[in-house]
Amino acid sequence: MKLILITPEIFHKDENSILEKALEIGVDRIHVRKPNCNHNTLYKYIDNLSDGIIRKSSLHYYKDIFMEFNFSGFHFSVTQKEYFPNVEKKNSKISTSFHSMGEVLGFKNNFDYAFCSPVFPSISKQDHEPDFEWNIKGKQTGIELYALGGIDHSKIERCKERGFDGVGILGAVWNKNTIGESIEELIKIKRICEEMY
Repeated sequence: MKLILITPEIFHKDENSILEKALEIGVDRIHVRKPNCNHNTLYKYIDNLSDGIIRKSSLHYYKDIFMEFNFSGFHFSVTQKEYFPNVEKKNSKISTSFHSMGEVLGFKNNFDYAFCSPVFPSISKQDHEPDFEWNIKGKQTGIELYALGGIDHSKIERCKERGFDGVGILGAVWNKNTIGESIEELIKIKRICEEMY
């Protein structure tokens, strides 16, 4: 299975170190998602990321920042989906998010992949739980689908059984008490994802 690491919504003291470690262990992609960040603050944050992180990342929200830096993908939020494919950057991966099976099966635009959430009760968002059990096994969607929400190393196999191509992780890494615990969880998840191929 493929693995995407999503940045925490608020800045984390060990964020750059964990992102660099994610590159080192070979995560498939990073998503830079800072929903409460204004344009200038986000620009400064990205300007301090290594080129390696940026080239392995998709950006959420700001198309002009995406165009200026060497991001390899752009994520359209639920409210932006209708504007696809208004990103003209060569070799970019375009993604979105789905929150129901109806969205997954009914959406026609040619995204490269999408997150389906929440699949399990969220680790990082209180009271964010699924209304139904996600199971996409055997469904013909034409794009890669990633499980998101409540994913830690103990749930990877269940995601594979439900037909997902990969997982997006957030709270399992960023909500740990120490950088060592965060990196240990990231390594466990990566190892299990590799075993699921």
